[in-house]
Amino acid sequence: MGKNLPERGGICGVIALALLGCGTPLLAREAALAVDFDRVAKEDVNPGAAGINLCWLLDSDRRRRQPAPMVRALAELGVGVLRFPYGHLADNYLWDSPPYDRPGGGLRPKVASLNLPPGQWTWATKPDGSMPGGMDFDEYIELCGKIGARSLVCVNALSFKYPGGPTYGELKAAAVAWVRYAVTHRLRVDYWQIGNEVDHGDSAKLLPMEAYVALYEDFARAMKAVDPAARIGPGILARPAYYRAVAQACPALVDFASVHQYMWGSEKKCHDYAGWRDCPDSFVKNIEQAAKTLEAGGLTQTKLLVTETGVSGGSALGEVNNTYKALWCFEVLMNELAHPRVAYSFYWGTHTPWSYRGDEVEPAKDVALALRLRTNARTPTGEVIRLINRHLLGEFVDTERVVGRLRGYALRTPNRRERVLLLLNKDDQAAPVAITLAGASPGEPTERVQFGGRAPDDVAPVVSTPARPVVTGQVLRTALAPLSVTIFRWTDEK
Repeated sequence: MGKNLPERGGICGVIALALLGCGTPLLAREAALAVDFDRVAKEDVNPGAAGINLCWLLDSDRRRRQPAPMVRALAELGVGVLRFPYGHLADNYLWDSPPYDRPGGGLRPKVASLNLPPGQWTWATKPDGSMPGGMDFDEYIELCGKIGARSLVCVNALSFKYPGGPTYGELKAAAVAWVRYAVTHRLRVDYWQIGNEVDHGDSAKLLPMEAYVALYEDFARAMKAVDPAARIGPGILARPAYYRAVAQACPALVDFASVHQYMWGSEKKCHDYAGWRDCPDSFVKNIEQAAKTLEAGGLTQTKLLVTETGVSGGSALGEVNNTYKALWCFEVLMNELAHPRVAYSFYWGTHTPWSYRGDEVEPAKDVALALRLRTNARTPTGEVIRLINRHLLGEFVDTERVVGRLRGYALRTPNRRERVLLLLNKDDQAAPVAITLAGASPGEPTERVQFGGRAPDDVAPVVSTPARPVVTGQVLRTALAPLSVTIFRWTDEK
């Protein structure tokens, strides 16, 4: 598997460990943390559950050549699900131009309205609405197949309200034709999401809740008439009233529900590194609220897909992809994936078209991006996604989640032959820790991986392989480096 961040290990790792915990006295009090590999907290964790949002305008390997192709970059991220075509821009995207059954094949995607982005971006869109440099639906499905990822398609639900956009009937016909095309050509779509953040901002003003619920039921029935097995869900950001309304109107048509989880609202507590370091929040408020609302509405088994997430929260939280933002992203993603209702989480995103001007200038505000524009190299948060996906196993087990400035997560395979412990040290000081490993006698870990930076604002954190600690009885003692994620893995011989 390719690396974009340098690795440090060997003798340097041994010396560092000695300085932290073997050769000199530890200045900090040893923290105690318990893990029970016998007690399962969540089953059926999906491989590659830390997915990502694609940007169709900048992610095409067929039309935009880069030193590392997208297919390789995404495979290295280990993402098990891809969302297409985008978030807000999906509501101005038409997957093809009618007539949909024309002879000769070949898709002709276009913007629904030239009066809104990306219709106004001359580098992306031609006067006829076509987007010759973008990834189309066929390439997207091919990409999913190449890396073994599931697919989530976001269906345009809003552009009939845009100036110069299609009519309601034309938009519905496009959605139905999309499903028919996938069925006819045996193209697997795992999830169909109707609209994006329909409860937010201008979208909610253009299409009020009652109108959206009616549209959702109408579209979903028509799409399921073509493919009864299609899994369809609403494109809700977080407002409980929308979950209640959809659950009441058409519960049989809700196969999953979406929720978005950014860090808006954390400005007071986490406006800088020290604020985040000392904040006890789990940062999954929207998810907890959505799960509670679905439960109350009778959708007790409906899974949540966090179709947009990240540590974005506007300029008040800073918008540079650095060490502490990557560690914060780790905390958020792990809390999301450990939630019993969450099936997948989709990081925002691969690249951004909002600051692109047809050049190859890296965006200054890159906190929400997993890949570099010019090379597809991983950003710090991109590296976090890779590490999480590489170490996700089938079941979360009971772990003390919060111990001071430490955060703990543990997983195992159902047959218990592999076990993983992931520890986040939010502090900028080394953290000695004693970990009681109940329910297993793993001995020395077979792998130790560390990700961290030299300072909170370090924009080049590294992956390293420090010396593995010794386990005495059921207790693993070690020192966690400042500003780091440390991952221990045990793999039993078959």
